[in-house]
Amino acid sequence: MGKLAEYLKKLIKEHIKDKGIVLWFDPEQHYRDVFDAIDIKKEQKFFFDGSYFELRYKLDFFLENTDLPELLIYVHEDKNKTDNALIEIEKAGCVLYPGHQLITQNTRLEVVAREALKDILPEVDTICQQIACGSLTFKDVEKIVKEHTGAASGAIKLVFDTIDPVEIIFNFMTVPDLDKDIISKKLMPELKSLFDSSIGYFLYEQASPEETRENIKYYIIMGDFLEIFSPDEIPHELLHLKRPEDELHRKNISHIINRWRNDIKNKDSYIKASMDTEQKFKIKNF
Repeated sequence: MGKLAEYLKKLIKEHIKDKGIVLWFDPEQHYRDVFDAIDIKKEQKFFFDGSYFELRYKLDFFLENTDLPELLIYVHEDKNKTDNALIEIEKAGCVLYPGHQLITQNTRLEVVAREALKDILPEVDTICQQIACGSLTFKDVEKIVKEHTGAASGAIKLVFDTIDPVEIIFNFMTVPDLDKDIISKKLMPELKSLFDSSIGYFLYEQASPEETRENIKYYIIMGDFLEIFSPDEIPHELLHLKRPEDELHRKNISHIINRWRNDIKNKDSYIKASMDTEQKFKIKNF
């Protein structure tokens, strides 16, 4: 369980302690694993399996025989599409669903991420924007947070003024003036780890920042280019190239190259790198 899951588990336990009954609507099913991981007694947890009548039947025993039952009810449906089938349960306890007017009961993923990460991740706004546009899932965010807190920290933040791997890689590619600080603070080993965990680029050799920058540009441009082919359609001449297989690596590459293309300040840099890559790998032949 990552930071988002920890936040939700703590929040829900507090709601159970305060209200007794927690009715949790999760139409996008982001939090199914979190529900399973919440440590209350098995007989206090109820999972909607398609029948509101059956669920109500199971709950009635507790409602009729316990003054303040402690129950957690998980429903993987949109609250607004239930025809108030659980209205008595809603009135009796605390209701969680995406879009609730109270932040502590609003389980929209970007809201949960902002609350869970606001004191952990300086770049939480960027993460929330990517969630809102559908680029990141719950598992993606948990993985990103784990890599943020492990891969990019300390001296890297001093040089790049961020711990967001996408920002770090973009700045590494486009701001060669940082090389002096990278060398003086001996950051290449840490950057090497970050490149590997964030975009799947692994450095075997002890390359200089300048050499690494050029190779990463080739890697990112070709990684984006290869996305137009299915795995079995890749031209034979390009099969030797490493293609990012991890979904997070591919998303990060997509974010980096889209920003590079659309960044006015670095437009010429992108055009030159694209032309160099086209020539190097003879892309016109495909």
